[in-house]
Parts: sequence; C-alpha cells; structure tokens
Amino acid sequence: MGMTRVATYKQVRYARGVCFRLSFKWAALSLVGGEFNMALDNAGLNVASTVGKHVAYRQVSQAKETDPSANFTDKAEFDSYVAEDGKQAADYINKWGLRFKGSKGSGGQVYNGVTVAANLSQKLSQYFATDSYAADRSLVYGYYGLKASKPAGHAVAFSKGRFFDSNTGVWDCAPPGGAGVDIDNYIATHYPWPTKFVIFVLTSKPSNGVVASGKGCVLL
Repeated sequence: MGMTRVATYKQVRYARGVCFRLSFKWAALSLVGGEFNMALDNAGLNVASTVGKHVAYRQVSQAKETDPSANFTDKAEFDSYVAEDGKQAADYINKWGLRFKGSKGSGGQVYNGVTVAANLSQKLSQYFATDSYAADRSLVYGYYGLKASKPAGHAVAFSKGRFFDSNTGVWDCAPPGGAGVDIDNYIATHYPWPTKFVIFVLTSKPSNGVVASGKGCVLL
C-alpha cells in the first residue's frame, strides 16, 4: 500500500485556513465529474471570493479562538469548539453545494445538489474498515488538535482513489481500499498534532440535473 503524488498544489496564495473550502471544492467536483483548477499561480482563480467564503464559514469558530477567556486545554471546552466548528462545516458544505463551478479552463460549468450524506467523528482508517464502499466515496476529512494551547485544524479530501491536500497536491492511493490507513499515516507524518477527527461524506442529488444553467449566484 502507498500513495504517489500525481500533481502539485500550494494554497499559499490564500489566507491561512482556506484548506476546508479548497478540499470541499476538489471533492465536490470530483464527485460530479467536474474539473478543479490545479494552477500553481492565480490563473483563472478568484482568490478574493474563495477567501471570503472561507471567512464566512469561520466566523463562529474564530470568535471562540479569539475569546481571551477561552481555555482549550480543558477537554470539555475543546470538544465544544470542535463540535461547533464541525456543525458550521456541515452547514457550509450544504450551502456551497447548492451551486459551484468547475475550472474556467474547462468551461466553468456550474453544478448543484452536493450535500453531506454522513457526518462521522472518527479517523479515516476506521471508516474504511467499516464501509465496504469507502474507496468509491467522495469526502472531506478534517482534524483538530492543540498547538501551544491553541486550536489547530486542517482539512483534506478523498475521492475515488485519490487524496487531496491543499498544502501538497493530489495523490494516487494504491490500492484505493487501503487509502484510509495510508492517509492517516500521511497525516501522522505531516500533521502530528490532531486528536479529533471528522468525516463529511458527500452525495450528489441535483435538483434539476447535475449541470445547472450557469446563471444566477455562483459559488467559486
């Protein structure tokens, strides 16, 4: 078992923490057969729009992080923070999934109807061990821990045998059925601080076809 990087990606052009928005977009587009913009520069990207959507999602959690009375070394308080951030994440996946766009290079097709089918508080290796169809799923995988007594978090994605980390790129998982263990091992190497994990399994149930009209409010 193992992972091989097939494309490089760097999120450094964005503000800190946009990983969740990027991971959702990559997984959602993979699920519906769209194309994610893998450019290493700003070509074809609306950076300000992407950052703005991430900032909106983070408002509640960020308020908790900047509260001077917060004590995240207290397990109950940290667990409450993670639960609230997870709720916000699921809500925003369902909101963003109403309408989202493929890369401009592929014609900027608009898609709709991606929602959270399952919200699970477990490691990816545990999920793969209990769902025989896990290797065929598209999902966003988030994890949390403490760094210098402050909350830290990151989000990555998996879809149909491939893994996406906005800090490194896209990786082939071989075999796909072993991806849960391989990705958890990757996380332990690159991000050694997580203690809490959450999985958002995505599903596509378009309201009027997977490809929308392309008019109206579009999420970039």
